[in-house]
Amino acid sequence: MSLGIIFALCCVLCSSTNDFIFKLYAVKSTKRGVLIFWIGIIMSLALFRLPPEGINYQATIFYGLLSGFFSVTANILLIDGMRHQSAGFSSLIYRLNLIPTVLAGVIILNESLKTIQWCGIACALIAIVIFGIADSKVNTWSKAAKTGLIMVIIAALLRAAMGITYKYGFLHGADRIYVPWLNGICWVIGGILYALLREKDFNFLQKTTLKYGLFSGLPVVGIVFFMALSVFYGDASIVLPVAQMSFPLTFLLGHFILKEKCNIFHFFSLGLAIIAVYLLSQ
Repeated sequence: MSLGIIFALCCVLCSSTNDFIFKLYAVKSTKRGVLIFWIGIIMSLALFRLPPEGINYQATIFYGLLSGFFSVTANILLIDGMRHQSAGFSSLIYRLNLIPTVLAGVIILNESLKTIQWCGIACALIAIVIFGIADSKVNTWSKAAKTGLIMVIIAALLRAAMGITYKYGFLHGADRIYVPWLNGICWVIGGILYALLREKDFNFLQKTTLKYGLFSGLPVVGIVFFMALSVFYGDASIVLPVAQMSFPLTFLLGHFILKEKCNIFHFFSLGLAIIAVYLLSQ
């Protein structure tokens, strides 16, 4: 198994943990800006280092800020969408970004896929469709739920843009460690702007938000760090789809801890997801 795949699987563990924390927060509070701010603080502190000698500042700053914009915007929309959708289904739709990610990897980055990897992508898409149909059978779809779905879909597209920006930036000289650190700075700035301009409230010491911000900060650090390493060591069209297969773990957490409804088709979908990861890793 390549280093790229190993780092992608580490990203899966961090993503599933973070999606579940986001779901817990979404049902407790509507304050997104301050949460994003605290996550950004954790990211900035955890990923900080002195710039290495010979760093390409122009490429690093440009691609770091661009990917950071995609990252923070995607996660704000994900939290908003999770207020009206189950944790498992929100996570699943968010991971649909593997479709534009694969297409962009092949078209923009000129990467190539073997037949077995295309089969893996097909299994992943079938797993997502089956999971979505199964979820619609056990949950009532209100107007708010449909709005939440749209938010999560847009978040998925932005997450795909983030991953491709990472790979494209690294190919053009951006630093693989300093780019995630700049993402953290974007989260700090984005959280402050969202809180002040959108929510009109920046109580950064509110107990619930502070607690969830600190708990969520560590897995978010893991997400950006391991995603950066995975695309540095592997093809984006392969490692990024693997990194997006966190929804089975998120679903299990939502089912066993939050008692979210499920049926046999959910578990069938999980099995296909595992097969997809195996095929993509070959």
